[in-house]
Order: sequence, then C-alpha cells, then structure tokens
Amino acid sequence: MTKSSKFILKICLLLSGIFLNYKAIAQFTYVGANLNFNILSIETSDLGSDEGTNIRGMDIQLQFLSRPFKNIGFGASLSIPGTQKTEIHLASEGGNFIYNPEYSTNTYGISTPYSSTSFNYNLERKLSTTLFARFISNSQRSLYLDIRYSFMRIEEIYSFFRPEIAATSSSQLVPQEGFSSKENITLSGVGFSVGIMPMITDKIYYQTSATLDVLSSNSKGFTHEVSTAEGFSNDDYRYSKINSSLNNTTLFWSLNIGFGCYF
Repeated sequence: MTKSSKFILKICLLLSGIFLNYKAIAQFTYVGANLNFNILSIETSDLGSDEGTNIRGMDIQLQFLSRPFKNIGFGASLSIPGTQKTEIHLASEGGNFIYNPEYSTNTYGISTPYSSTSFNYNLERKLSTTLFARFISNSQRSLYLDIRYSFMRIEEIYSFFRPEIAATSSSQLVPQEGFSSKENITLSGVGFSVGIMPMITDKIYYQTSATLDVLSSNSKGFTHEVSTAEGFSNDDYRYSKINSSLNNTTLFWSLNIGFGCYF
C-alpha cells in the first residue's frame, strides 16, 4: 500500500469515527448523493497549440459532512465514475508524432514506413476521494466555500508496434519497434468549490456547486523514444520521444447537483 493510500485510509477511518459519534461533537451530520458532471483537462504543451487531452464524464458522488460549528464543517466525498468520453491529443518532443484518433488512423496523420501497424492509447478515470473544509454563510440558501484536497486514480494504457521493413536501393532499413505500458497513476492536489445547500424540508436539503481542482501526478508515466525518419547518414535515424499525457498540468472542472439529509 502506498503512502497516499495509507493516508486516505487513516482519514477515512477518522471521519467514520466522527460521523458515527456526531452527537458528541457536532451540531449536524449531513449525508448526500450527487450527480457530478466533469471535465478532466490535460494540457499537451508539445503540440504548440491550445489542444489537449480531455476526459468528459458523469460520476455518482457520495458525500459526508460533519458540522461541529455553526459556520464550519469538515467532510469527505467518494466519486464513482459512470460514463466517460476521452478526447486524446498525444504529442512528442522534437518530432512529428501527433496522435488524434478523431482525425487520423495512424500515428502520423499520413502513412509512412515508420508508422505503427498497431497502436493504442487510452486514459480511464477510476475512483476519486476528496477531503474538504466547508465555510458556510448565514444566508437563507446556505452559500458555502470548500477548500479541498483530492486524490484521483487514472489508468493509462499505451502500446506501439511496427514491423521491420527491409532496406531498398532508395531507403534504409526501418527497424522493428515494440513498446507497451500500463500504469495506474494517482493525481492529487488542492482545489475549491462554491455552492449552496438550502433546506427543502426539516431533514432534506438540496445541493449544487461548481468545483475546480489543480492536480499533479505521483509518477512521470511512460516515455517512449521511437525512430520516425531517416537520419543524415546510413544507419542513422531521427527520433521522437513520446511522453505520458499525465506529465502535464491537469485541471478538473465539475458541476454537482444532488440531495441529502441531515441528522
């Protein structure tokens, strides 16, 4: 178990104890469920443009809040991914490699002897957890501000295969290339959320909020250096270095809508 996993487990156990014993320390304990509409936006700086990799999704979010003081609460949430749609723009350092499955069927956008015959790249969000402190106003709609720290798991899969192509009188040998990587990477970082949680009945509340998290990776992910063209002399090649998308700045935007009850 990683250090971050142990930390999350300790916090969850602590919060569970708080929620189970809320009468001793809290004015109220809130339990809610939300629909979370979100975009994970990963900058792809090597492209030299505004394009990047995006994962759009809808999660089911379970949320717990202990409110020991009138205007301050502490809580945690668990998000379970539902639907996901990934828009991939993968680029390289110092080369012409750009992968965008919406516009090309191979790794270069045009077919060359150095193109792959088998290529796959995919990102998939897994469970995420958030710990937060909530500052609640005295307004009728209970306007609030959350200061958050989130942990998100992402599975990244990459594979590239190209067979050897023999040299001809006009071109040199194209070497065989095979590379694959499958990693579960944790993104973590701080963020904030602004929302309202007005009461509907004596025990039921409605909640809506907008959130931004700035996340960074605990791993550099994969790096694949591949020949992409002939060099300037025989048996010499030009190379591109293909890097994991998760090396770059990652922003997580979300809109939450849900209901809950308090005790």
